[in-house]
Order: sequence, then C-alpha cells, then structure tokens
Amino acid sequence: MEWICVYNGLEDHPKIRQLARELQCNRYEAIGLLVCLWLWGLNNADEDGRILNATANDIEIGIMACGQSEGLSAKSPVQALINAGFISEKNGEYYIHDWDEHQEYYYKYKARKAADSARKRIERANKKTKKSIGQSADYPPDCPDKIKTNHKDIYCAVVGFLNDKAGTSFKPNTKATQRLIDARMHEGFTLDDFKTVIGNRTEAWKGDKQMAQYLRPATLFGTKFESYLQAVPTQRSPDPRRVFQQTGVDGDGTPIGYYTEAQK
Repeated sequence: MEWICVYNGLEDHPKIRQLARELQCNRYEAIGLLVCLWLWGLNNADEDGRILNATANDIEIGIMACGQSEGLSAKSPVQALINAGFISEKNGEYYIHDWDEHQEYYYKYKARKAADSARKRIERANKKTKKSIGQSADYPPDCPDKIKTNHKDIYCAVVGFLNDKAGTSFKPNTKATQRLIDARMHEGFTLDDFKTVIGNRTEAWKGDKQMAQYLRPATLFGTKFESYLQAVPTQRSPDPRRVFQQTGVDGDGTPIGYYTEAQK
C-alpha cells in the first residue's frame, strides 16, 4: 500500500495561494493538483524527489490524467508548480520540493516493511530446517530443555553431531557457538551442510595430533565454513610415518602446511 502525507493547514499555505492565482482556480483545486503530483511522484521520483526520466510534458500528462477544468488553462500546471515552489529544476532535471520531508514516514515504512519481509523469509527457511530435525527429536542427552522449548533445535543437532563424530564435549548453549551457527544459517546454509563440514573435517583431522585440536566450533563454523563445505573430502592415512609440517596459520588460527614422510 502506498500513501502520501498531507498536513493540516495546507489549504491556507502561501504557496497554495500563489498556485491558485497562477492557475486561476480556487485553493482546493490547487491542493488537488498538488496531491496528484505527490501521488504520481510515488512511482516516478526517487527518495530525494528527483523525477526520473520525465519532461515537463510527461509530468503534466501524469498529474492531469483525469482531465482539467477550464480554470486550469491559463498556464502550464508544471510551470505554475515551479513558480509556486512545489517543483524545482536543476541541470535539466525536475525535483519535487522537500519530497524527503513530506514522505519521510512513508520511506521509513517501506524500509521497515522490507526488513520485516527479509526477516520472515529467513524465519521460513529456518523453520524448514528445524522441522526436519525436530521430527526426529535428535537431541544429544545433555541438550538443555530451555533450548528445546525455544525451538533452537539446530544448536543441539549441530553440536551433538560434532561431539559424536569428533569425540568432543562442546555445549550447545555457549553464546559464541550459537552466534557462529546463526551467522551461517542466515547465509543460507542448512543442517546437512553443517554435518558435511563436520564429517569431512573429522575424517581429515581426527587422527592427526596437530590438526585434531581444530575440530571445534570456532574453526569449523567460522568464515571458512563454505571453503570446508566445498573442499574435496580427504581420507586420513593410517600411516604413522606421515608428519605434518606447519608453515603458518590462517585468519581462523588453523595451521597451514603439508605432510611429509618421517625420516627413518
């Protein structure tokens, strides 16, 4: 729904009196013309009031679409609106005067509505994931009841899967872990994506003393999550002669390096 703001006192505003005189009509006809301009501006002007890709003739056709009385034939309505200060012209472009002030509440409403729509899309996407894990009641034994009742099933499912795979004992109600999971969920990743990352990294790192310490939420669910998800799964080698040679660390604190054969 689109709307404009019309304030009390407009009928006796000096600009309205001037517009009425120039068009040889009464003040209420002048107000009607101004309201038509503002309504037309909703679809033809940006938030700063700049009228988009329109000539004076285009504006006149837009605001006079319902026809005009004989009293409005003395002068071009657009020129009269310019003279009265309701439209300004700069560098060949037309602007609705003080549009950002007149329509401030409307644009705030639009911004809130867009944000609300985005929030609802995220909630619907999260509900689909929560429904799939909620039906199986796949909670680890130590999952707090308050998380279950708050429908934060995803925390328990993800952390429980990590603990099961990696033999760890992380808590699903840790705020830092929840923030990481929320961030990835808001980016569109699903429970299956978390399980894939956990499964692949566990297979690659669990038997490695150097890398096993990074089987943790801070590393797995951080900014490299998508890289871990897209990485080709690697299988751990049971050969104890393989030695990890560290060359540095990345932004998440994960070691960077390569494997070599241990010297005999």
